[in-house]
Amino acid sequence: MKTTPGIIAAVLATVLTSCFTGVEYTPKVTEKEVRHAKVTERPETHYLDDVTAEPFAQWQKGKRFTATDDRVIRLMGASGIGISSLSGKTLEYLGAQEAMSITSQPVAELTFSTPEGEVAYRTDISLDSLRRRSTFEIPFLTDEARLQKLAAKLVGNTYFITTPLWCNSEGVRVRGLKYVPVRVKAVTAGSGVYPVWLLLSYEVPQNAPAGDRDFKPGTTVEFKLPMSYDMTTGVARTFADQFSLSDPRLNYPRITDSNWQRIERSRVGSGMTRDECRLALGGPARVERVPGATTIYERWTYENGASLIFADGILSSYRN
Repeated sequence: MKTTPGIIAAVLATVLTSCFTGVEYTPKVTEKEVRHAKVTERPETHYLDDVTAEPFAQWQKGKRFTATDDRVIRLMGASGIGISSLSGKTLEYLGAQEAMSITSQPVAELTFSTPEGEVAYRTDISLDSLRRRSTFEIPFLTDEARLQKLAAKLVGNTYFITTPLWCNSEGVRVRGLKYVPVRVKAVTAGSGVYPVWLLLSYEVPQNAPAGDRDFKPGTTVEFKLPMSYDMTTGVARTFADQFSLSDPRLNYPRITDSNWQRIERSRVGSGMTRDECRLALGGPARVERVPGATTIYERWTYENGASLIFADGILSSYRN
């Protein structure tokens, strides 16, 4: 818990515990306002538009896929032929034929070879309908051709990461930084939720804060990041959600280096502005404003329990 000198802390405690009459709350944005809002599209949004999957009509025998989760076994009926694991293994497309569903409707059935034997995936539409589709994906399979296109686009390039949600080599969440330059080292098949893992490295600068156990000055940190191609999975971890093509620091020339280093580490400190705190922690779940005799006090509360108190827009007290 960081606080301002005693007299200011006392005033804050008094005001924020006894003067909640007339408290203002952050208004909710209505759907109508969203529809009429002018949205500026970022270049990152369309950066991977050319990394598309082949439509089914172009699939050729031998097209390769990587299984990302053993749940694909149930989809393929593989357990019936004694296959206990397919995760991480390669499946090759052999062909498609028409089959009959339990309701006597024609449906497309796709056959694949695996190291343990042949398996089949039955769709819920006819073969002709499947061939007319512009996109088609099988859950828990990553298209190796698309993965190679993605690697050709990203590997060796440097981007600015905008999320601190990093993972270690085992895929376990670790504390990361944001708004720092990272280099893409490799692209591999992902998990049952995200089809892609990005392998990245970060060169910690010599002027980084000393004493940071995870990011020692002059060292290289390697980590992984899950990614989806688009929003079809319902989870936002696309390229645009996690990277910037340009240095975000250039947009905030008035922020001091010391405060920017706090922002990179998702930390705040007394004296930071509301904009700086929003960059560091994101938007709060709740905002309360209390007018004092000569000062406007404001408390931000986050879903994880953290709270910030501002006096005239300057952070004066906070609790992680």
